Amino acid sequence: AQRQKFSYTSGSAPHSIYVECRSSAEPPPDHIVWSNVGMRHKTQQIGKWVALALTVGLCLFWTVLVAFIASFGEVEKLTEMLPFLESWLEAVPQLSMILAQVKPLLLVIIVGFLSPLLTSFSNREGHISVTSLSASVFYKLSVFLIVQLFFVQMISGAVISELQAIIEDG
Repeated sequence: AQRQKFSYTSGSAPHSIYVECRSSAEPPPDHIVWSNVGMRHKTQQIGKWVALALTVGLCLFWTVLVAFIASFGEVEKLTEMLPFLESWLEAVPQLSMILAQVKPLLLVIIVGFLSPLLTSFSNREGHISVTSLSASVFYKLSVFLIVQLFFVQMISGAVISELQAIIEDG
């Protein structure tokens, strides 16, 4: 932000104030998100809160979804939860290899949906240029992945081990 001096006259005495304002070079026309041009400031502020709420909600939903998909990789645990799979695995032994390959494939597919989802969330914030929209998406994606990779993985590993200890002691 740059500090610029503005002068005005009120009555008989001139006054000078310093105001901070953000200024930057305008983007070329093909880099403008035209649907956001003219958006009211209040709408932008509401959009920022909505985007934040949607991102947090996605983060929580994502954790459950990834945990469900991760269960496909552990065929033994999956057969404990779904006993009918055991007869299928005995009839078709290759099914366990197929189930083990489904996990990484599904994870790649859902990660492919992540960027478009976060872009639609960021678009609600009223960014005028594609560059600022991309920066917002990058920020959301970075925070999202940090939360998912570090905090959720650490917490879920600790919770699962404690639950197993409680069940074994139970």
